[in-house]
Amino acid sequence: MAVNATKRGMPYYAGIIDLVNGHDIYVKFPGEHGDRPYLYERSDLRPFTTQFPNGKFKPLKAIPAHKNSQYLRRKIRNYEQNVINFLNLM
Repeated sequence: MAVNATKRGMPYYAGIIDLVNGHDIYVKFPGEHGDRPYLYERSDLRPFTTQFPNGKFKPLKAIPAHKNSQYLRRKIRNYEQNVINFLNLM
């Protein structure tokens, strides 16, 4: 299942649920180096939705102006594209 995941004040990144073990939920981010799963709490996950409707960046949670850079937007878009490509290959 595709999700948007966040942790410790970071923006939401697109990922795939890899393993659910009781209350532990592990999320993988396709295309990331190492391809290892990361542990997330249920409250830090939401079903996947794009943060670029109609090509404009609309983050799922507010990002402070000093952190809202072109690099961050590109990184979020790359994570989304990797998830979409991964799901199309299945």
